[in-house]
Amino acid sequence: MGPFLVHSNAWQEFFKRHPKLEGFLITQSPRFDLACLETLVRQCPGIKELRLREVGKLNDAFLSEIERLEQGLWYLDLSEPSESCSESAMLKMIAAVSKTVTHLSLSNHDLLTDEFLIEGLQTHMKHLESLTLSYVPELTDAGVADLFGAWKGNPPLTSLDMSRNEVLGSAALKAILKHSASRLEQLNINGWKEVGEGELKLIGRAKELKKLDVGWCRAVDDLVLSGWLEGETVKGVVKGGCRRLEEVKVWGCNKLTAVCPRRVFFFSYFWSYYITYKTVLSQKGVSILGVESHTVT
Repeated sequence: MGPFLVHSNAWQEFFKRHPKLEGFLITQSPRFDLACLETLVRQCPGIKELRLREVGKLNDAFLSEIERLEQGLWYLDLSEPSESCSESAMLKMIAAVSKTVTHLSLSNHDLLTDEFLIEGLQTHMKHLESLTLSYVPELTDAGVADLFGAWKGNPPLTSLDMSRNEVLGSAALKAILKHSASRLEQLNINGWKEVGEGELKLIGRAKELKKLDVGWCRAVDDLVLSGWLEGETVKGVVKGGCRRLEEVKVWGCNKLTAVCPRRVFFFSYFWSYYITYKTVLSQKGVSILGVESHTVT
């Protein structure tokens, strides 16, 4: 539940009494206004983590205040606003805070376009590890491909969520994996309906991947899923495979059949020094969620 009943004056008094505050993370606080943020920035300049998610009054003026947080802001979540901030204001803010930000979430800012990707992220971001841009409908497949294809100044991401962007597809995914496959631990491309089978297979190169959401990606089938789990055999040699996978979400992938398992187990045996000297079995499973043929009706 969000802090719905906290008034603006109460927030301001709280910030005045906690000048050493380093993290402020809220969701759904309709009475949190610009005066609250102004007080936060003035009284707590050492803020390192800021989340104003689903804050109804968020607008461009908020971004101007956030620009002043230059003492090590590393986590910033401004997702799910009532109305999107403008692209020009967002570009100005990103230029100001980019030196330290490693985690950025701007989902549902539907005024952002490919210009934000290139003039904002590609130009300024040098230390980003986690990026969430879910439902930003003006982004294009070519624009995302351009971002990752030339994003030389930023290291590979560990987490990327670009779900619910229906026009994104093969070019974007290929560029993303070329840039970040070596470190990527979480990937969400739910809703990328037209991404191709060949590009989906490339996900198997992300050896560190732990969580994957490919819901409503129409080309996902048993063979593609098997390649992610087990790798592909090329001239008798097994290559690729996401051996660290813990969870795969495949809701809406209707090419998967009953052959697809609910859960895959990788087994390893080890001796445990107990009085009984018994062999103990250790197992790590991959949960596969959303296969239609597994649904009990």
